[in-house]
Amino acid sequence: MQSILTSRTTVRVWGNGLGVRFTKPIVEASGVLADTLVNITVQKGRMIIEPLQRKPQLADKLAAFDLKRRGGEAMPFPPRG
Repeated sequence: MQSILTSRTTVRVWGNGLGVRFTKPIVEASGVLADTLVNITVQKGRMIIEPLQRKPQLADKLAAFDLKRRGGEAMPFPPRG
């Protein structure tokens, strides 16, 4: 069974809207980072905030690329011609 983490906070005015600050334990448990795109679903008396999966950017793909696992350089021989 998955543990449930709760936190109490206050909704504050933020510019022309309202905002909520999340505590560090809530952020860590949810895996949400700054600038994460989220989907907010509103049901009677509640809001559900779910992070959306973002498409990996080129920098993410390059950082995850493992030369040893992929066989090293794409062209491991010296130039010819």
